[in-house]
Amino acid sequence: MKVLLAMIVLAGVLFVRVNAERFENGEYQHPKAGFAVQFPDGWDESDVPYATFAVASPDSEDTCVVLVQDVPRSVTAEDLMKGAERRGAAARYERLSQQPTRVGGVDGYRSESRMRVGGEGFRNSELHLVRDGTAVTVQCLGSEETFDARFLTYSRVLDSFRWND
Repeated sequence: MKVLLAMIVLAGVLFVRVNAERFENGEYQHPKAGFAVQFPDGWDESDVPYATFAVASPDSEDTCVVLVQDVPRSVTAEDLMKGAERRGAAARYERLSQQPTRVGGVDGYRSESRMRVGGEGFRNSELHLVRDGTAVTVQCLGSEETFDARFLTYSRVLDSFRWND
């Protein structure tokens, strides 16, 4: 599963790990980039290659990751999404949905994709935002078998994202 997660992260944008974060009571805070995300109760911090922060389910290999990257101020959420689409197509992702969103006055995108790796099916939900030269992606990944049951959980994770202004 970690190899799959590394492939998925690399299919997005290469992100730089920044060690300025905190994880307490299920909430991940990244003071440097100025945001917080609430993760599911009982999920533990996990080590996923190239992720800024990750948590994993205690009863499956489902994972939620946060990716943070410094980008030129001219980069938009649309640019980030188009790049993810190109890399996803090369990795044989099937984009199931994509819609614009706004979080704290910042434009972004939410998307859902499906992929097959080694005969196994996986789905993910993502939130992509860019603000003041910082790109943030929150990604929740599960197997085809667990994804539907956890879809509400994943939606709550993405909905919990907030800027700390």
